[in-house]
Amino acid sequence: MLIDIQGAFDNVNRNILAHTMEDMKLPKALINWTYQFNGVELLLAFIDDVTITVEDEKVQLTLPNGELREPQKEVKLLGITLNNLLDFKSHILNKINKARKAVGAIWHLGGVQKNMALRRIVGAYRTTPIAVLQKEAGIMPYSIRLKFMVARKAIRLHLNISKTNPINGHLLTLIEKSPIAKLTTLYMLAKDDRDYMNKKDEKRKCKRVEPLTLKQQQNQTIGILKKQAMEEWQEMYWNSSKDLWYHNITVESKCTDNLSKMVTGVIMKKDSRRILSNITQFRTGHGNFGAWFKKFGIEKDSYNCKCGELETVHHILVECPLLEEERKGLKRISPEMDMSTLLNSLTGLQEIVSFISAWRD
Repeated sequence: MLIDIQGAFDNVNRNILAHTMEDMKLPKALINWTYQFNGVELLLAFIDDVTITVEDEKVQLTLPNGELREPQKEVKLLGITLNNLLDFKSHILNKINKARKAVGAIWHLGGVQKNMALRRIVGAYRTTPIAVLQKEAGIMPYSIRLKFMVARKAIRLHLNISKTNPINGHLLTLIEKSPIAKLTTLYMLAKDDRDYMNKKDEKRKCKRVEPLTLKQQQNQTIGILKKQAMEEWQEMYWNSSKDLWYHNITVESKCTDNLSKMVTGVIMKKDSRRILSNITQFRTGHGNFGAWFKKFGIEKDSYNCKCGELETVHHILVECPLLEEERKGLKRISPEMDMSTLLNSLTGLQEIVSFISAWRD
């Protein structure tokens, strides 16, 4: 019987409790009932959660006020849902349902909020495709990120949980295609490879490969997961609707969330947000250019450059006769004025920063 007593305290001594109840002039029947509880009893308590266990032939329990209590298939104790088999299935299912609701809420809010955050991070215009923003900001799509986080947590739980824990038996079988089932397969493949190499080395009388520690197993499997997540992100990017301008410029660079591997990483660390925003506009083609205003039907006095031609990124960097002096540095970086070299290399972007300052001024 589980009792939640308001104001109860930890480790109640039943003798003191009975004495206190006598001082409160409570009915003797209730005091005896609490103390003895009609059979062989055990009283356990933690703060305000009290558990009374009794061995009795009776199926029903009659409370002092005459109320009948039937045995329940499930009860909740200290945040854990227990069923009459004590196999933790009910608790696991409850946690899964709560997690699904939380993920659903994140999924619902994630798109709008994350897209807004992506634009603010790199200073992009609203028309910039989301797939482009994710790659430009180095932020993995939240659908892939959530799966990776769940899988990472699952493998840590699986490798650290005691083998005697009742939950352990359900981790691999509860959901047919659960992240942890996939992870265990990956780990077992890696283990088979190590065992094979050990046997091979023994025949050659080579030094035996030491078994991986728990931490090494965990890091190895998480590394495999991260690689898979990156590959999934890359595939999602290729399959997305992306602008040809950005695609052609960055075709050689892969999706990554590692700032040190991003060509714009140094600019993100050292330069102002205004500079980063200008770089983003040039790299994506979505920005304060006449061609962009014209494409999206935004009224402007003129869509043309001061030289009279339509103002595009390519025109500004390569063609405009009014900017010959400003683009001398760009020609030193790439005599052919290759857009990928200028807009997708560190030296090119650093020179673009100088060019933008001169052009805007």
